[in-house]
Amino acid sequence: MTGRKKSTGRANSNGEMGLRDALVAEGRKMFEEEGAKEISLRALARRLGVSEAAPFKHFSGKEEFLAAIASSGFHELRDKRRRIEAREKDSFTRSRAMMLSYIKYAMSHEGLFNLMIGPRLAEFRDGEFGTAGLESFNMFSNAIHSLAVEHGWPKESLELLSHTAWGLEHGIAALLLAGVVPQKESSLNVDELVRFAIDLLLRAIEAGPPEA
Repeated sequence: MTGRKKSTGRANSNGEMGLRDALVAEGRKMFEEEGAKEISLRALARRLGVSEAAPFKHFSGKEEFLAAIASSGFHELRDKRRRIEAREKDSFTRSRAMMLSYIKYAMSHEGLFNLMIGPRLAEFRDGEFGTAGLESFNMFSNAIHSLAVEHGWPKESLELLSHTAWGLEHGIAALLLAGVVPQKESSLNVDELVRFAIDLLLRAIEAGPPEA
């Protein structure tokens, strides 16, 4: 967009980088307390005891600031998945843990998750925000791809499989957050339902590609 000041996430000094990090950390607290509608960069500056102009040295405005907050969520999810990647050597167990981590993160950070995944920040997906999300997704998709390759899936099917798995984990998370699954009259246990759905997909991948 013409005239937009893009934040690079870099600073001219450690002090400036420290301020940016502090703005994001305190802004995330504000977001979790009050929601996106009530966030004000000037109010944030007052909370941190800095000049009201200080946040605008790092962010062009509220939307870019929200993108930085959403990026912090993706960094957390990435770090969780990084630990899974290091811990789980079996591709099935690793894939399951990756998918569960996404759903658990959504349930624990509802407002932040909606900001991370929703359409509001679409214009920032070419910057830090998009990069942070891609790092998390790549660890997840690599796990799915490894499982698929081990069971004979051709290279041209790998992206389709990882996006299908992504759709499953996201669909479950969205339905749970909306409070529509399980239905009121159902006696289903949520944890059992989530694990069953994930295992069903992963077992289908383990079964190998369908016969032509």
